[in-house]
Amino acid sequence: MNEKIHFNETPYLTVKNGPKSDKYMYSERLGVDSVAFIIQTDNNHFVLTEERKPPMDARISEHISGIRYNEQDEAFIVTAFGGSNDKVSVSEYKEMSEDKKIQLFVSIVADEGVEEAGYKVNKSDIHFVGKEFVSTQSNQLCYLFLVDARNAKIVDREPETEMEAQAELVVCTKQDIINSIDWKSKAILFRLGE
Repeated sequence: MNEKIHFNETPYLTVKNGPKSDKYMYSERLGVDSVAFIIQTDNNHFVLTEERKPPMDARISEHISGIRYNEQDEAFIVTAFGGSNDKVSVSEYKEMSEDKKIQLFVSIVADEGVEEAGYKVNKSDIHFVGKEFVSTQSNQLCYLFLVDARNAKIVDREPETEMEAQAELVVCTKQDIINSIDWKSKAILFRLGE
């Protein structure tokens, strides 16, 4: 039995029974997989985002190192930029070759770079570095990219949500990323051999 459960009537997250065991459940996000990227501005400087992470608001009773809490006890984390392929149907996405998935994510990174960071780059400056399994409780893979912004055009950000509008750009060194709590930006540097 592969029953699907949508929480709070949202299509963005589905909980499913495992295909080989009706006792095991896992989550599947809309679009299945996601993308994460960091923007490199020179040999040792990278742009990341400090954005709100509402699931960590619930942990307010135990302030966690690496998370900034504002006056309203909302949690903000310096992290890689992210996105999802939620505009492509799950069935269509699952039929794509790996090369087509990477091309799709390059387009998403290009769009998200303008939306969230204000960096307009050529797709040839977006480099796929690998993918990582997100969680044992999800079937999600995160496709990782480095954006070479040395030739980027800086434009006004175009946030789509209030949370994106609240986010701040943060310039980090390699050491800042290594010392951070964000696994995505660390994984990108690791994949680059940094």
